[in-house]
Amino acid sequence: MPPAPMGERAAAAARARTTGSVAALAPDGDRLRVRQAGPLRLWDRAEEVLDAHAVAGHPGPEAFRLTVDAAGQHHLRHPEMPVVTWGARPC
Repeated sequence: MPPAPMGERAAAAARARTTGSVAALAPDGDRLRVRQAGPLRLWDRAEEVLDAHAVAGHPGPEAFRLTVDAAGQHHLRHPEMPVVTWGARPC
C-alpha cells in the first residue's frame, strides 16, 4: 500500500494522475481519518457521486453514457447524477 500524505501508512489511497491530487484513509484509533491534498478533493467527489447514485435509485451500467472528447478526456454521464470526468487534461 502506498504511503499516505505526510508519511502516514494508508488503509486506502487514491491519486489523480492528471492533477496530482490524493486522498488517503489512515487509521485513527477505532476510526479512519481522510486526508486530501491537491486541487481536486477526491474523497469529497467520491462521496458526492455515490450519494447521487443512491438518490438516482442505484442505476445499472446500461443507464450511463460514456463519451471521449478530442482532448482524450472521458465523461461518464447519467441524467440524474453529476458527470464523472477522467483522463487527459485539455491543452
